[in-house]
Amino acid sequence: MAARTRAANRYYSGPLSDHFDGSLFFNPEGRPPARFTDLLKWQLSGGRSKWPAAWPSPYPQAKPEQRIEGAALRLTMVGHASLLIQTAGLNILTDPVWSERASPFGFAGPKRVNAPGIAFCDLPPIDLVLLSHNHYDHLDLATLKRLKQSHDPMVITPLGNDAIIGTAVPGMRVSVHDWGDSVEVASGDIIHIEPVHHWSARGGRDRRMALWAGFVVDTAGGKVYFAGDTGFHGGTNYRRMAEKHGGFRLAILPIGAYEPLVHGPAAPESGGSRPGHEAVRRRPCCRLPLGHLSAHRRADRGTGAKARRGTDGRRHFAEAFSRHAPGRSMGCAAAWLRNPARANALVAQRKSASELSMIKWIIILLIVAAAASLLGMPALAGAAATGARILIGIVLIIFLLIVLGVFAVT
Repeated sequence: MAARTRAANRYYSGPLSDHFDGSLFFNPEGRPPARFTDLLKWQLSGGRSKWPAAWPSPYPQAKPEQRIEGAALRLTMVGHASLLIQTAGLNILTDPVWSERASPFGFAGPKRVNAPGIAFCDLPPIDLVLLSHNHYDHLDLATLKRLKQSHDPMVITPLGNDAIIGTAVPGMRVSVHDWGDSVEVASGDIIHIEPVHHWSARGGRDRRMALWAGFVVDTAGGKVYFAGDTGFHGGTNYRRMAEKHGGFRLAILPIGAYEPLVHGPAAPESGGSRPGHEAVRRRPCCRLPLGHLSAHRRADRGTGAKARRGTDGRRHFAEAFSRHAPGRSMGCAAAWLRNPARANALVAQRKSASELSMIKWIIILLIVAAAASLLGMPALAGAAATGARILIGIVLIIFLLIVLGVFAVT
């Protein structure tokens, strides 16, 4: 749904399209992102499971080979949506994040609960970075700076994200593209930039100013589909990818962060949704539902729930290909998402408890604001004193929201 907001786009200007209205990007015939009030309600609802301070992987950190040549294909899970794809002599990182927090702040926001699946110093020479969108758990500027210094890779990303990277990492090689574009990165090796159902933001004033995308890596090793972040959207984009590309050797699909349903990248929609991997099940494909698993807290479900529904967040999968022939899945997306009625019942069940918790937090914030206003600037008189007290109350409320993680964009 195209937004009618006409605020100046700080990242991109270009012609109108079926997903750009001249100011903002949008999902054609899709759902817009949740409102800020919905995000605030989620943060304060109290419905989230407790996450541990640390959740170590049972697997040791991988030490990948320098190159994998020819048609061989090797995947190493780093964590969340960060993976190392090695095939046809290319080393490709997806949405690389090695920072401790997926947040604009070093002191607050979702903190990593396990180490990256590859130590940064053990990375092989990185040729390409596929950057799907600009949320903090996918676009980590600190990691891009390290990659620029150590590897100088080419970053392939959708429209608008080059402005963010260029400002923070001067001199980084960035190739920016629209949905449907293709770029040849080596002789016969092509990266396709493809549509997904998502959104973008780095803060409160740049929503949907940069585009989001998935990628298809097309090499001698076969076609690899990396969906990045995407909602199911009736399976539309998954089916189009299968029809356009004729099937994949490997499809990397997001399955975590599916709750709460108001904004999760795999949230079910009305009308009999099915998990994304079923949308391409008729095609020969090794489907790995790996993304968004247990590196940072991004949703309500705890680590145990995610582990039961997929695969541990970090593992070297070279040997797994021989055990999972084309057509078999490495894991399964959340089974309850097969039944939208069950999902809606779950939401209704939690509604009353969430509203009570919300009221509790609103009362706490009002008390804090009132106390701050009473303590503010007693020497001032009249309107000046009133304004000062209101300002202090607002500042304290914003500080509390930051600590609660409201501005750590999912």
